[in-house]
Amino acid sequence: MAIVINGSGTVTGLAVGGLPDGTVDSGTLATDSVVTGKIADGAILNADINASAAIAGSKFAATNIIYAATTDFGSGQYQGATATTPLYSDTVITVPSIPAGGKLLTIFNGGFGETSSGYGNDWGFHINGVAYASLIEATQSMKTSYTMQKFVNFTNAATGVVVKIVASKHASESYQEFRLGGASPATLSVFVIK
Repeated sequence: MAIVINGSGTVTGLAVGGLPDGTVDSGTLATDSVVTGKIADGAILNADINASAAIAGSKFAATNIIYAATTDFGSGQYQGATATTPLYSDTVITVPSIPAGGKLLTIFNGGFGETSSGYGNDWGFHINGVAYASLIEATQSMKTSYTMQKFVNFTNAATGVVVKIVASKHASESYQEFRLGGASPATLSVFVIK
């Protein structure tokens, strides 16, 4: 509905509480006339932000890394063949504490795998008593440089969180062996984010 100023001095076309939809367009507004107090909370969505906006990181809430640790597997770790039992790294990282709502990022980087026919592993992490397996598969071939990672949310606070590598036999193979590091350096890193 158009806004009309009548000869009697009355105005028609205005809705109670503001202008009707479509009355004011971007050409009607003065530059910089829409300020923070005039934008409803939650009104600006991801789709409203141009993909090429290049917003500076300083405009976002800080992500705090409150704990970080890295260890390596030295000259290498080896455990003999087994058909069914999962194998775990001797090298572990024990995170002193993770607050409620905290997040744990675990990263492995390096060499692992099998070189013998009939042997194959599915590799993953064992975090706070829970196995996150089958992140990487290595069957009859040495993975000399590879990275795997896992992000775990902690709803409740936790202390003494143990992080280690776990390997289980790949379904299509007969046996597994645990080989980490050695000629191909390997590291395990953890980051607690709040």
